[in-house]
Amino acid sequence: MQVGVLVNNAGVGYAGWFGKQDTARLAAMVELNCVSLTLLTSLFTPGMLARKRGVVIMVSSVSAYQPLPTHAVYAASKAYVSTLSLALWEEMRDSNVHVLAVEPGTVVTEFATAAGQVFMLART
Repeated sequence: MQVGVLVNNAGVGYAGWFGKQDTARLAAMVELNCVSLTLLTSLFTPGMLARKRGVVIMVSSVSAYQPLPTHAVYAASKAYVSTLSLALWEEMRDSNVHVLAVEPGTVVTEFATAAGQVFMLART
């Protein structure tokens, strides 16, 4: 299968105090936000490089650049996405395979609800 444009847009969040978060849910978040994105990129970029054309769009977040209490692992996973994107951009910049990180801020979606986000969490 030839893929000309890969958009790595899957992602999930998980809010809460780090020491109280479920480790299986943290692992699943890292698996989706980091591992799946890496494996898909690894799967499809060799063909793009061989054809000397292609685009990889990585959806990260402005969260990649700030520590976020109650979203520590999410922010770290987005830092991974942004850093990987920059490294791949450098590696592929002369190949006509373009790598772009999109880093939006807060967007009105069901993300916060799905992540269990509470805007003022008590430290109990």
